[in-house]
Amino acid sequence: MTLVILTLLLILLAGVAAVRFTHWHPLVAAAAIGAAGAVVVVAMMLASVSASFEPVAITFVGTFLGVAALALVGALIGAALRPRRAKVA
Repeated sequence: MTLVILTLLLILLAGVAAVRFTHWHPLVAAAAIGAAGAVVVVAMMLASVSASFEPVAITFVGTFLGVAALALVGALIGAALRPRRAKVA
């Protein structure tokens, strides 16, 4: 259970860091983190068993959506914490 909580926190922090330090749009940051997470999970599936296409595709889509949604929450937090530039009149 502790590992799951740490993983969720790391995904949130990755979203915050992607927006805060790279100045990416929150949706771009969430998509990039979601894609990276999904690729890692699929690579682990393919390395551990001889999986067929359908379970791998379903897992890829599900992982992408889950990780991207959580990263989007972190990215929006990072966007809210990003310092604003003063408008010059």
